[in-house]
Amino acid sequence: MELKKEYELVIVGAGVHGLSMAITYLQVNPHHNVLIVEKAMSIGGTWAKERVYSGLKTNNAFGSYEFSDLPMPAAEYGEAEGSHIPGLAVHEYLSKVSVAHKIDKCICYGTSVESATQRDDGKWSIQLLDGTTGNSPKITAHRLVIATGITSEPNIPSIPGADSFKGLAIHAKQMAKERKRLDACKDVVVIGGNKSSWDICYLTATAGAQAHMVIRPSGGGPSYLWPSVCRLGPLEFSFGPLSGTRIFTLFDPTPYHGEGLVQRFLHRTTIGISICLLFWNVLDKLVRYLNGYSNHPETKKLEPWTTPFWVGNSVSINNYDEDYFRLVREGKIKVHIADAVSMSEDQIRLSDGSSLKADALVYCTGWKPKPSIKIDVLGTTPILSKPKTYDAAEAARLEEEVYRSVPYLRTIARRTANAPKLPESRTVPSNESLELYRHVVPSEPHFIKQKNLAFIGAHSSPHAIAVAQAQALWITAFFGGRINHLKGNELDLNRIKHNTALHRTYGEIRRPTITGGFGDRYPDIVFDSLPYIDTLLEDVGVKSKRKSSWWKDLTEPYGPAEYDGITEEWLKQFPTITEKA
Repeated sequence: MELKKEYELVIVGAGVHGLSMAITYLQVNPHHNVLIVEKAMSIGGTWAKERVYSGLKTNNAFGSYEFSDLPMPAAEYGEAEGSHIPGLAVHEYLSKVSVAHKIDKCICYGTSVESATQRDDGKWSIQLLDGTTGNSPKITAHRLVIATGITSEPNIPSIPGADSFKGLAIHAKQMAKERKRLDACKDVVVIGGNKSSWDICYLTATAGAQAHMVIRPSGGGPSYLWPSVCRLGPLEFSFGPLSGTRIFTLFDPTPYHGEGLVQRFLHRTTIGISICLLFWNVLDKLVRYLNGYSNHPETKKLEPWTTPFWVGNSVSINNYDEDYFRLVREGKIKVHIADAVSMSEDQIRLSDGSSLKADALVYCTGWKPKPSIKIDVLGTTPILSKPKTYDAAEAARLEEEVYRSVPYLRTIARRTANAPKLPESRTVPSNESLELYRHVVPSEPHFIKQKNLAFIGAHSSPHAIAVAQAQALWITAFFGGRINHLKGNELDLNRIKHNTALHRTYGEIRRPTITGGFGDRYPDIVFDSLPYIDTLLEDVGVKSKRKSSWWKDLTEPYGPAEYDGITEEWLKQFPTITEKA
């Protein structure tokens, strides 16, 4: 596409969050020039055409992963109502969204952002790189939003001897590109126990090859696999609606609930804590029973090492067409609790002394938490590459504040009895997470005052699109200087800094690495997704309780449809709003 020299807004990334940002911003500022820069050659981010493949499904059922103003009917994609959405369908749907909202012409494909430097006048000088031609054009932006999310840069561990391996070695991100080559392999070793690992082992085993899942003992263990539907007597429920129902979110100690009477009772009194833990323990026992881990010594290896209370978005859904555990019982998927310690031409050696023959190795080892973009402010150190200084005394104060608010976080076990034993030692946080106020804006005073840099989607949530729409509205309001507590006499920079640090510390405690959590790298929100959305909407003056009655608001699950019209509601507060280029 032909680039302009200057844009009011540049968005990096054309996935769900980038699209949501563009839709909302243009709804408020219809005459502004907006550019979306996308490294891939197609729309969708995680669901780009280059990354999806036949057999890949989301953890979301139809009706739960759609923009609030544009439904995604299952029949339109040849699927049954209530079934889990195929990745290919998500890509097709997002393409339709971009056309429906007329933002398809705003996307520059095959181009990456190499750096963004803030000039003296506050605008951003952005260096691009065209992946096809090699050209490096420069453009100017008044505002910049990073929407690359948390699944853009693969994390690949260093294994001695990797260079000598003669087989196919790929990251899960490359599955679509390398699917045909993988299908021709006979012995596939998959490093990791997350949902991607389960998916690739399933595809390998059902294609007639031998799959090996290698799970390191020091990690979070096998993905916590929820049945597609849980049945408890006459009750029937699934994970998505459960985690999006307000009454059940009360059992989560998230700080986004505030300091109400209900929260103090549930999370600070003996009786309340007992009720909360009973809720989580019943869910845990039900899932373990329904999955039948104890019925076979091999499926026993896939039993979770933690409980639903601690597990974050490493949770996954049993959305497979065939019985996954039958494949394990029959030995078509073999599980190894060990580290991969070395590699040779056709062998992967494990820490338990065994060696696995392999003609393919797939790394399901997650993602680097920070974007690879260099962001400079007036020539200072790039903020995304600057390591945070670990202040032990300050960290201890913040931890104590979290524990005072939720005392039982200090005492209840993080790993279950079946998990490998780990040495008792305090883990220093990785300091890889971004310091983002409300998980979207850098908390440094400079950025709070300038109001021209934000991050969207730098978190993980099962309610991705609802969160994306709330974040997009919050950022748009922030850019326009229309969040009351972030302007004028209401602006308290010290409170913002403390709030950001406290929420980061809470996330590190609430979603630790040893339970499969990502709290030390980015916000890992599940049952706390709805309270987080509430906070964002309340910040901008939009109603957060969106059901027709208090009883429905408490007992019926929230979905994308509940957030239809939030931008229009916000605009009603500013009937004469005008944004000039």
